[in-house]
Amino acid sequence: MKKFAIWMCTLLSASLLLTACGGKVQEVDNSAQKNTNASTQTSVSDVESAKTITYLDKTYKLAKTDHIIIASLEAMEDAAVLGVKPTGAVTSGGKFPEFMEKAMEGAADVGDRMQPSAETILKLKADVILGSSKFRPAVAEQLGKVAPLVPVSHISTNWEANLLMLGQLTGKEAKAKEILDKYKQDAEAAQQKLKPIWGNKKVLMVRIRTGNLYVYPADVYFNRLICFLRGEFENMGVSNKSA
Repeated sequence: MKKFAIWMCTLLSASLLLTACGGKVQEVDNSAQKNTNASTQTSVSDVESAKTITYLDKTYKLAKTDHIIIASLEAMEDAAVLGVKPTGAVTSGGKFPEFMEKAMEGAADVGDRMQPSAETILKLKADVILGSSKFRPAVAEQLGKVAPLVPVSHISTNWEANLLMLGQLTGKEAKAKEILDKYKQDAEAAQQKLKPIWGNKKVLMVRIRTGNLYVYPADVYFNRLICFLRGEFENMGVSNKSA
């Protein structure tokens, strides 16, 4: 009888031990499952935020586009038109251009527009930098090491592509197309009013800056708009004439 009691106690202890171990194994399995689910959710999130954009015949693959750095005046103007609020933007003399102050409100100063601070941009955890096609090679190379760099064209014939690129980058492509359509309608209406007045007159746009006189070619800055308003652009394409 005594032996039977000892045997029963031993069996009962072993059973309890196995149950306890089984419970611990189950806890570990649940924890592992939670970690797996979290990892899966993170991966899905990364994939959803990834974007591939095509701009001026080049393709850019971006892991994220949450933190956009505006490092050119061209991109800054497009951001203002689309209502995009960048994480940081370039300045001139330590200030945003006066007509851009409200649009760039909240954006961090990332340095002078001719040579932005790579260190500041790095601290802001930039996902993409919208630079300028006017950057010196050394500046472009340095910024490209911080985050993917898209050289936004300063040539006015690419202005539509510039706006559409930013729209695609920020999920506002439909708004960009709507703005372009409205612009063309307004420009065509203005053309009908101004063409008879300008007739065959030659129009020259100059820029006076720090005592120097600049004359720009037909495809730079406002000269493209002048040509169009004079009827020298057919369906927004450049003709052989120039302003």
